[in-house]
Amino acid sequence: MPGLWFSRGSIVKVECPEFCGAVIAQVADEIGGTAATSYLPPNYSGSCAVLSQSSFETIAILPNGLEAFRVAAYAITPDGGFGSVEIQPSLECETHKTFMDWFG
Repeated sequence: MPGLWFSRGSIVKVECPEFCGAVIAQVADEIGGTAATSYLPPNYSGSCAVLSQSSFETIAILPNGLEAFRVAAYAITPDGGFGSVEIQPSLECETHKTFMDWFG
């Protein structure tokens, strides 16, 4: 949902007039066609939540966009098992520092 941040049960309304999502990774249609979409504003630096688009379950909260992109790219694969996900800015405390921390 562009314009809304969901993280661990809290919702923060954010207007999104210029940037409303970019697909950063996608799985082939033959194996599900799931996608990872980033709703991070340009030049954003801060904590990021990776969320399941089907349940809005928080998969992880990471310290920056790069680590969130890594988690999201894996989460959408058949081995990841989360289906389509999105990356949102987060005001919550980090749950993991890196992809490897989350994966391990």
